[in-house]
Amino acid sequence: MDDMHFGQTPEGQEIEQFRLSNSHGTFVDILTLGAIVRRFCVVTQDKQQRDIVLGFDDAESYFSNEHYLGCVVGRYANRIHKGSFSIGNNKYQADINQAGNCLHGGSNGFNKRVWKVKNVSSQQLRLSLFSEDGDQGFPGNLNLEVTYMLSDDNELIIHYQANSDKATVFNPTQHSYFNLDGHQADSIKEHKLHIHANHVLEVNENGIPSGHLKTVPGTDFDFNQEATLSNSLTSGDPLIVQAKGLDHNWCLADNSIDKTCARLTSSTNDLALEVKTTMPGLQIYTANFLSLDNGKDGCEYKPHQAICLETQFYPDSPNQEEFPSALLREGDVFRSETRYKVTVH
Repeated sequence: MDDMHFGQTPEGQEIEQFRLSNSHGTFVDILTLGAIVRRFCVVTQDKQQRDIVLGFDDAESYFSNEHYLGCVVGRYANRIHKGSFSIGNNKYQADINQAGNCLHGGSNGFNKRVWKVKNVSSQQLRLSLFSEDGDQGFPGNLNLEVTYMLSDDNELIIHYQANSDKATVFNPTQHSYFNLDGHQADSIKEHKLHIHANHVLEVNENGIPSGHLKTVPGTDFDFNQEATLSNSLTSGDPLIVQAKGLDHNWCLADNSIDKTCARLTSSTNDLALEVKTTMPGLQIYTANFLSLDNGKDGCEYKPHQAICLETQFYPDSPNQEEFPSALLREGDVFRSETRYKVTVH
């Protein structure tokens, strides 16, 4: 386990970086800031190291942008309409930080917190975070642990566990931006994607669900058979046009941790990424508004240069009774797991 100093928060808190590595030369660099996956490097068939996630080389850059590169977001991933929700007879107002809604837990979400190190080894890192009652408007004192494990099968396993002393809503996700051609590669348009799902949520121009589940067969949202992303990114479907690409939640057909729910393949078919999860939804985001000139290794990052595969509850589920519930009751323990497995061809 390699440990290094990565910088400080604007308030002067120290940020550390830890490296998980396996017997194949794969390694993952994780920051205590935001539980961020900063590097995910795999060894290709021709023995070259390839970093497949976007990121920054300095701490300041993680604070000065709102793209959530590589972090764990919370308390509530995705959007809550107008930041408002009720639990029983109690109404709550979360922080509004995008287009009149609450996105990814608010303007001071978990991505901007320094997490505590609970346990560390060469292939595992366990981080914890305490979120006090009223944090960004959410109820309950929340204790959260996130454990990253890197297996010798090139699988990054992410386990979440949380409890609260008051009923709250909770929906964490990992927000890495993947490009299997390498983080510096121009585009993911020629990547191939497979998703095991028959429905996607219909949303308005601000990403808020209407409550209607759109059937995907025969549409440009249909990835039940592997399809090249360029087909959807150039689609005339109004839902895709208004988002300038994909930024939609697929309702997974099977959220068993033993079943692959999605598979992403590089443009040259030399790397594949399989996703497994216990969560009911998968938000696919094709970096539609990404515009950064300070990426890792001096790289410029542009729209459609990466793809996020965010496993989560559905957006705005606290206000949609028909959606899977994100309610975490007092005394209950939230547990979920997501796995990202890289295969080299």
